[in-house]
Amino acid sequence: MKRTSKRIVLTLCALIAGIIAIPFFPALSERSTLIFSLLLLGVLLYAVWERAWVDVLLSAVAFAVIAGSPLLIPSLNQTTRLLSLFGLMAYLGLQAVLLIGPWTRFIPRLVWMYAYRRHLGVSVFLLALAHASLIFSSYFSYSISTVLSYLLTMLGFTGLFILLVLAATSFDKLQKRVPLSRWKTLHHLLLVLFASAVAYFFTNGGTAVETSRWFFVLVLIYWTLISPCALPKRWLRFVNGWKQLHLLIYAAYASVLIHVWTARVSAEVPFKKAGFFALAALVIGSHIVGWIFFFIKRRQERARYPKRIWQGEDWYVIGRNTDVIEGVGRKLVVEKTDLAVFRYHGKVCALLDRCPHQGGPLSQGKIVEGYVICPWHGYQFDVENGKGPAEFGDSVPRFKTVEWKNEVLVCLTSESPQAHGCQESHCCQRPQA
Repeated sequence: MKRTSKRIVLTLCALIAGIIAIPFFPALSERSTLIFSLLLLGVLLYAVWERAWVDVLLSAVAFAVIAGSPLLIPSLNQTTRLLSLFGLMAYLGLQAVLLIGPWTRFIPRLVWMYAYRRHLGVSVFLLALAHASLIFSSYFSYSISTVLSYLLTMLGFTGLFILLVLAATSFDKLQKRVPLSRWKTLHHLLLVLFASAVAYFFTNGGTAVETSRWFFVLVLIYWTLISPCALPKRWLRFVNGWKQLHLLIYAAYASVLIHVWTARVSAEVPFKKAGFFALAALVIGSHIVGWIFFFIKRRQERARYPKRIWQGEDWYVIGRNTDVIEGVGRKLVVEKTDLAVFRYHGKVCALLDRCPHQGGPLSQGKIVEGYVICPWHGYQFDVENGKGPAEFGDSVPRFKTVEWKNEVLVCLTSESPQAHGCQESHCCQRPQA
């Protein structure tokens, strides 16, 4: 299992401090290309030292773009060139973050990319922060009230504010240690804070308010609907705490799309406009098709399984012995319970098919030395009892299974399969229909 180290947190804090500080000091801002390049080079070297190869790739691309910016866009001055490139990288990175989810449904072999979605998401925030920091200092003289008085910058503020919330709540320790009651309080405080910014814009935005009021009202309605006080209770089993905040990524994306169109693309040549709409259509269309694909697949998985009564408990026939292959996971939905079924050393095991970390599909994981490895972030659980390694307290429910002749049966309780004291499978009576 991977855990966020203090070194990574300190590195991120130092990087954020550097991004914010550069525009405030003339001596640094005059050499901002060099300073930003050195910051990115430092992150690149640190990622190499940690052998975090995806982070190496991300930081190497950003370093190459910024260090080579005088050659890429020689016609622009330094500040305009940097804010344009930081904004472009943040925009494209956000598209990539949103494409990972649906495309791992279309192509299951891409599920390994989930492990790096948060890395890319935090990187997008840092790039957007650099973009905003340069604009804040160069065009608004560090006046937040001025930023909140114009439509273009209010759209940018909305996207950046949400990306900040998502990046700050992406760490494992924070997600695991903060109780649901505090997440609820935080969610409502952030909603009130954003509503206050919107109210200020409505008061001071002038004529722009009339044409954009509907958008910010929709964002507030959406935020309210996904808040703990409004989300249906049956959804809260899967979407709670920090996950509710992370649903705001869609509001951020809508804000960024309008921001980019208003700031740049609306005045570009038709070819670039077509590219903008094509990319947006790809992301939005992938999510729509992805959800349709998800519900169709789930309906197929939710077959009706014959029920048997055995020792006063309900058992479900989930297939034949040959259906469960050694070392290969299989997902089944039995009575609205998602199961990950494996055969390990000849024995059939069934776990809940939701990693307690972020809900990853354990049925798509591999078994290594008796542990199922979640394909999203590498969390490990003993395939026989659902427990994590001794040094961690994570666990996942495990369900009783039995093989009788050519049938495989599962009982939807998480007790030990030998809880009744049997030592041999043939000592119990056969399940009765």
